[in-house]
Amino acid sequence: MKESEFIDQNKNKWLDYEKIITQPENDPDELSDVFIQVTDDLSHSRSHYPNRSVRVYLNDLASKIFDKLGKRKKLDFNVIKNFYTIEVPQLMYLARKEMIVSFLIFILSMGIGIYSSMQNPEFASVVLGEQYVAMTKANIAKGEAMGVYTGGSGMDGFLMILTNNARIDIMMLGLGLFFSFGAIWVLVRNGIMVGVFQYFFVQHGGFQDSLLTIWLHGTIEISTIGLMGGVALLAGKGLLFPGNYTRYQSWRLSAGNAGKLLLMVLPFTFIAAVIEGFVTRMTYMPDVVKGFFIVLSLVLVVVYFFVYPAAVHRKHGANPLHEKLRKDHPPKPISEKEIKTTSQIITDSFVTYKEQFGRNIALCALAGLLYPALLYYKFDMYFEFHVTPAMAWLNNIFNEVFQSGVTTSGYLPQTKTYRMFNFLFFGGWTFILLMVNARYAFKLRLTWKAVFNYGLVALFVLVAAFLTNYLEVGFPIKYATSFGYLLMLALAITILLVRHYYEGDKGVILKLFFSKVFHFFILWLAVSVLMFFVQMMVHSVLSEFIIYVLNDLLPFDANVKEKIAIGAQIWLYMTVILATIPFYLYTLYFMVLSLVEKHEAIHLKREINAIVVGEA
Repeated sequence: MKESEFIDQNKNKWLDYEKIITQPENDPDELSDVFIQVTDDLSHSRSHYPNRSVRVYLNDLASKIFDKLGKRKKLDFNVIKNFYTIEVPQLMYLARKEMIVSFLIFILSMGIGIYSSMQNPEFASVVLGEQYVAMTKANIAKGEAMGVYTGGSGMDGFLMILTNNARIDIMMLGLGLFFSFGAIWVLVRNGIMVGVFQYFFVQHGGFQDSLLTIWLHGTIEISTIGLMGGVALLAGKGLLFPGNYTRYQSWRLSAGNAGKLLLMVLPFTFIAAVIEGFVTRMTYMPDVVKGFFIVLSLVLVVVYFFVYPAAVHRKHGANPLHEKLRKDHPPKPISEKEIKTTSQIITDSFVTYKEQFGRNIALCALAGLLYPALLYYKFDMYFEFHVTPAMAWLNNIFNEVFQSGVTTSGYLPQTKTYRMFNFLFFGGWTFILLMVNARYAFKLRLTWKAVFNYGLVALFVLVAAFLTNYLEVGFPIKYATSFGYLLMLALAITILLVRHYYEGDKGVILKLFFSKVFHFFILWLAVSVLMFFVQMMVHSVLSEFIIYVLNDLLPFDANVKEKIAIGAQIWLYMTVILATIPFYLYTLYFMVLSLVEKHEAIHLKREINAIVVGEA
């Protein structure tokens, strides 16, 4: 092909590329595709027209794109604004039927709670607990019906309420992903509790005070529970009604929509926690002010979640991405050479986890089986901690294992030997999972020559395990140590990559790692939400049901069945907890690769150098 023909054939395309790179903001994927196209054309011109001006032009164009890719992308707040003002309302309108069903279930459950309390005055003690009922009766007798909200500090109350409500939101979504039934159970349970709680003050006086105090935060808090019920029903709809898609495709679509709606609910959960922690405790406020706050909260909920979505739908219509899969954009193979956002890192980590699931779950199940066996023969006092219902036992023993140092009455104190056992067990299996995934998921060629590097990796893994399984620290420092855990794993992975992947760039990459700790903090926040959800799934009624069924079917005496049931609970919990580690590893692996490419552009430089060397 002559040079003139080559130019005529591609000039319009190159002009489009020039327009793209002059835009103030670009899609990184689009820019990467443009760079690939330009370097292909540059390679062609270098081979066929080495001394012509087209080669110089394309080389200049490739350099501009390279510079553009190297620039740090600024956060576009318009994206966040459009998400909450357009996309979320569109989703709310799409899920309007599920929301209505959820609120009806919740209201019906409140009615059940009220009716049961009317029929049985002692029903409140069953639902709310005898200690709470006795305390509230004493407060009512003293003329301080809402005294429960005035104790402690506002910050402690805020943190406790936020954690509890966020746990309920995430647990409902997790239970809703599987046919929606678990979410309905949570709705019914919370609805009955709210009905009993409110009617309790009707029975014993203080109704007006309770109405004006509880619903200060309850208007938003109870609304978010109802909304999360709708979100959970939407999440499970894909499995129940796949339509024209496969059941997995439909589930993936509905789960994605539900995940976006969770991001809508969580800010309102935060607002409700702020009100309950800092405003509700001011029980001395005039009734008029309380009533104003309640009406304002109700208007906010009704307008944003019901009126505004209908208005957005009339103006913008339905978002096609919410109702169909993007078949015109099939998933691309995972690239280890591109700059990724946090959402891309998490998405690629899920894909990698799916590919490596069999190997990982086999290792985790084996470790989960060894743990109760070792516990039974070496630390039997912890194995037979207490003969309680399944999940109560789990909460007792594993709060000690994974939240050591939080001393609460009813917990079994840990010995140093027991803590050391947990630390070494968890650290050892984390190292095994890391090395297996380094070989099969990261595709690194492990050699005996790198034993010293593997020793460093083991050291950092043990430090990570020490932070989460040995230190005796209380809330909220325990949450901070989990960031240290993630950072140590990231450093271990960086050592492996420096040894087997980035040979020749070792000092630069290690220096980069220590200068970009904040990026890992952002990743830790995102992954923590996912891991919190996974742990709530383990504590769900589903796992309790499985254990009780197993206990009923086993043909042994009660004592043996109890031991087997306890061992099965430990095995289930440890298997799931360990199975989260590979996901941590994948997110950290892609984060390190992305940071190196973003700030050092090692792969891009290698490609440019290859072109330059070829030209020479």
